[in-house]
Amino acid sequence: NNTFVENLATDATLDERVTFASFTFGGVDFANNVFSGNNPDAMPATFDLHATNVTDLVNNALVAIAGMPRTATGTFEGDPQFVDAANGNYRLAPGSPLIDAGTDTPAGGLAPFDIDGASRIQGTQVDIGAFEATPSGDALFASGFDAI
Repeated sequence: NNTFVENLATDATLDERVTFASFTFGGVDFANNVFSGNNPDAMPATFDLHATNVTDLVNNALVAIAGMPRTATGTFEGDPQFVDAANGNYRLAPGSPLIDAGTDTPAGGLAPFDIDGASRIQGTQVDIGAFEATPSGDALFASGFDAI
């Protein structure tokens, strides 16, 4: 449950520029992550994630990928619909396709809280990304104000 957004690698001397790369012989699983907008200028050899034959992808929002993962399920490609990405708010807007779209049982387990300290699962299942969206039915009382 991470959000990797709007990173830019500008060193054109590198063969490949990626937001996230890993090296392992045993394998690595990526679950419930957002990789988006990390190549806004469409620079050649720039990717969100470099996958290999020991990479498993489960329920990630991913646009630009290098290499081939061993497995990929539940991959979302498209606008994650953030609240206000232009001003650095990468929380999920109401109606985002990433809400309730994650896997509740990722390899290594699921953290109990999101990056804001809110309970990790707010809806029917975990959201994709670092922030868990508040279900729309609870938005009325999100400020702590209770109407009489």
